[in-house]
Order: sequence, then C-alpha cells, then structure tokens
Amino acid sequence: MSWEELSEKLRDERIKKGLSLKELSTKTNISIYKLKKMEEGDFSIESPIYMKNYLKRIAIVLGLNELELIEEYQSEKLPSPHEERNEIKISSNVICYTIIVTLIVLVGVLLFKIEKEFKLPYATLYNTSESILLIDGKELPPNKEYDIFKNIKVTSNQGMVMIKEYSGRTLKIKIRNFEVSLYGKGKKP
Repeated sequence: MSWEELSEKLRDERIKKGLSLKELSTKTNISIYKLKKMEEGDFSIESPIYMKNYLKRIAIVLGLNELELIEEYQSEKLPSPHEERNEIKISSNVICYTIIVTLIVLVGVLLFKIEKEFKLPYATLYNTSESILLIDGKELPPNKEYDIFKNIKVTSNQGMVMIKEYSGRTLKIKIRNFEVSLYGKGKKP
C-alpha cells in the first residue's frame, strides 16, 4: 500500500467516525498540522519512529488494527536520514572540488597570460649599421631593434650591431653571418 492510499484510509476512517481534525488532535495528542500532512500523504514530516507512534495512537482512536496500519506505512520505502545526509555531503563535496578545480584552472590561465604578456626578452639587438639585417628570415632596418627571446640566426649580413643583455652587459659586434646564443647568459631584470 502506498502512502497516498494510507492517507486516504486515515481520512475516510476519521470522517466515518465523525471526527474533525481538531477532535482527532485532542484525542491523539498529535498536532492538527501533522494530522493534516499525514492525510495529504506526507509521512516524512517526522522520523519513522515517531510516525509509528502517531499511527498507533490514531489506530486506537479510529478503531483500526495498529500493526496493520504500521505495516502499511512501512511498505513504502522510507528515506533513510543517513542516505539523505550522504547525498548532501556528496553533492557539497562535488561542488567544493568543482570550485577548487575551476580556481586552479583560472589561476593557471591567468599566469600563462601574464607570463606571455610580460615575458621579457633575454636581450635586445639594435641594428646600428647602415644596411638591413636578416634575422631568422625577417628584415630589420637600420636603427631598429629586435627583442631576442630565443637563439637567433643573422644571415647574409655585414655591418655593425649592438646586443644589450638584461644582465647589463652590452656587446658591440661587427657582423658577418653570425648566430646569437644567449640562453643562460642574460638575466631577466
């Protein structure tokens, strides 16, 4: 028997006996609110132990079999308070982990963008010659600069360049096809 059928049975028996909810409340010492909820099929308002006690008192007043009424109540699966707490605990853990993972990802993305945005070159190459230099296949006109983030190759060139490392050392080089390797030499400020 479902709780809805049980609630109909309780309501029908109360009406058959000619009792109002107030009268049944007085005789059973159960609040009108709880009796009304039970007649609406809501037996989750109290823990199962209290509900069994309420049903026993109602059965006595209405002249019903106590054990039968309690069995009908228990035939419907009762939610376990431990199950509900575990569900709440699991969902709160999932939310916490989701927030933590999201924060870690956001911090990672932010650090990546900051590093990319503010990454300083290891050195800067200034073209002080009168001719165009070819650096990694790109032209560098006279009196322009080129930030060096990695090893570069200067090809098919002749002239004068100046390389300023961030360690403070300045190199003036007369070039004729050279490679610049600065990893480990220059320091970021």
